[in-house]
Amino acid sequence: MRTLILSIDDLHSNPGKASSSIGVLDGTDENDLAYAKVFLSNNTSGYRTESFMKNYHSLLTQRSTSISKSDLDNFSYYEDNMIIRFDGFMREYNNLVFLENGQIGKNDYGYNTFNLFYDAFKDLKTNHPEVKNIIIDDSLNSGGDLTTLIEVAGFLMGEVKFSIKETLTGMIISNSYKVDTNYDGVYDENDFQAKGYNVYLLSSSCSFSCGNLLPMVIKDNNAGTIIGQTSGGGSCVVLPSTTALGDFFQISGNFKIGTYSDGYFSSNDNGVRPDKFISTSDYYDLSKLVVNLK
Repeated sequence: MRTLILSIDDLHSNPGKASSSIGVLDGTDENDLAYAKVFLSNNTSGYRTESFMKNYHSLLTQRSTSISKSDLDNFSYYEDNMIIRFDGFMREYNNLVFLENGQIGKNDYGYNTFNLFYDAFKDLKTNHPEVKNIIIDDSLNSGGDLTTLIEVAGFLMGEVKFSIKETLTGMIISNSYKVDTNYDGVYDENDFQAKGYNVYLLSSSCSFSCGNLLPMVIKDNNAGTIIGQTSGGGSCVVLPSTTALGDFFQISGNFKIGTYSDGYFSSNDNGVRPDKFISTSDYYDLSKLVVNLK
């Protein structure tokens, strides 16, 4: 099963965990050890997987030598720019984020991306009148929770729109969301908090799954400018499943997210082309990156 799943060469598809009914992977039983050796082998991978891992490691190494850890999963400022960096759409339990007294719970940004954007825009509006540009670093964003993506996108546009195609029947569902981003109990124009700012999203071949969907949503809703490289694709919703023996695995499912316009559905499964190409060597040097915005 592992070899079959890996041979698909799809970043959403992986063999997950073995069933405990077969044996434990760290056991000392001879059968357990033999099974673990087969299950944990990773000799089957395709071009897309290998290319992604190579590019991801390269960008991660480059960023780690250029950006301080305090600026990751965080927001910062440079001249007249606010930069928001996060590597995935993370979501805490709703009762820990949205409190009954109309307040937002204090959650670590690495565990809840909504808090990151909520605090970033609150600080921006309160303390930084000099800011003209908002740069969203999506370059190492490998995906995450779709609901959180919708919440984040609500800061950047008045209405979040995208479509989903059920590939088995061809049925297309058009979605439209308004987000109460300032959590005042009212859906109004004040929730479009990026209005009046120039929004730029920095994408790369490692911007995968929901990391690919965010630039698509921004571009299709005319909410900002995509800069960098073509994103990494991955537009299908993950479908988790199990074998008859209880081994967990997941594959790209039959619901594909994209854009529906004039009777034509586009999935952006092969990535979103930027409005302006930028060399990856300029990604994390702010003095070079901001020049590309002009």
